[in-house]
Amino acid sequence: IKTANRAVAGNNGDVFIGGQYNNSGAFVRTNASSAPTIRYYSSLTPVIDLAYGDDILFMITDNNRIVWIPSPTADATMYRGPFVNGTVVKCAPLGRNIAVIARTTSGYSLDIYETNNNDTTIRLIFDMQISSNASDQIVGVNRIGDYLAVIGIDGENNGFIFVVDLNAYRGQKYM
Repeated sequence: IKTANRAVAGNNGDVFIGGQYNNSGAFVRTNASSAPTIRYYSSLTPVIDLAYGDDILFMITDNNRIVWIPSPTADATMYRGPFVNGTVVKCAPLGRNIAVIARTTSGYSLDIYETNNNDTTIRLIFDMQISSNASDQIVGVNRIGDYLAVIGIDGENNGFIFVVDLNAYRGQKYM
């Protein structure tokens, strides 16, 4: 596999790694109890980021499209979702949903998408600007219980945390 960008630990020892294989978007699944398996999809551009939660593997392609596979440990169907507005820099699993942080022309946005209709569709349920400064950098994102923590560095090299309450869908920046 080429351009392996990110590994995501799953449940029961599964680890998924995104990238490219045979010039197609791909992921590798490895597990301590079995040999690695590669799944690739000729209709997919290379996978640049992944998120795994509640038995759904979300993948962001290099053209900023969200695709996902329910039950990626079995032979499962891939579903194509929307293109994200901006350039995806990080994503994080939120159970059956996915949080996506993208750089836009005016800073960074946080979008949360949810799967529904037996996981065949995905829709945007939350959109928030988390930075309006083009010189900011987002370096990490992680879910902590009912909160999403986005870690960044501003233009003056100061660290900040942007905390989003996932129950109320509101956020606060802390320097």
